[in-house]
Amino acid sequence: MRREPSSWSGGQAYALVWLVYLIYPVVTLFHPGLGTGRRLVGAAGLALFVAVYVWSSRRPLGGEDPRHILKGWIVQFALAVVLTALFGENWAGLFVYVAATGGRMKPVWSALVGVLLTAAVCAVQLAWAHAYPEMLGLGITTAMVGLMMVSLSRLVWSGRQLRMAQEEVARLATGDERLRIARDIHDLLGHSLSVIALKADLAERLLPDQPGRAATEIAEVRTVARRSRS
Repeated sequence: MRREPSSWSGGQAYALVWLVYLIYPVVTLFHPGLGTGRRLVGAAGLALFVAVYVWSSRRPLGGEDPRHILKGWIVQFALAVVLTALFGENWAGLFVYVAATGGRMKPVWSALVGVLLTAAVCAVQLAWAHAYPEMLGLGITTAMVGLMMVSLSRLVWSGRQLRMAQEEVARLATGDERLRIARDIHDLLGHSLSVIALKADLAERLLPDQPGRAATEIAEVRTVARRSRS
């Protein structure tokens, strides 16, 4: 059984790099007109969103647990909807992260549904806020990022399956070679034991009347036995 990775590696670090784009919602938290209560709610919501996004991205691309990714996507989706509704279009970029997580879901059809649903809800919320230019641009960006993750995850998964198949073929080939060698050894030993048995019987019959020939046969038995042992 393969052990699931328990720490971050270079392969998952890409998820942290894209968090730089959360600067837009962070800036809105420092808007002078924003009350302390709303500021605290926004900060807590954003921190929770980042935590869930990072948690969802910890497993290697292509090797995700479907339930793990689905749970992360649901929580991120709900947070993106609520936070965008509360704080406006500057928070709609959260849907890009939601789509990236959704693109890693399995099977592929569920990933496609998740990505398209995320992009559609993003566009609807921006339209509701009358941010029509952002609606088109961010909606398309969200869909493209999600679909890119679907393709990338599928590609990595296929490569992993291919490597596993190659390892299995190599293992089976090694097993077949060992079996062939074992059969050859079995045949060789079987032949040697048959020769030893025949010569021993012959020596036993020759011993009373022809001890010289019997001794010769015994010597050949010894020779065959030594060859079989080496």
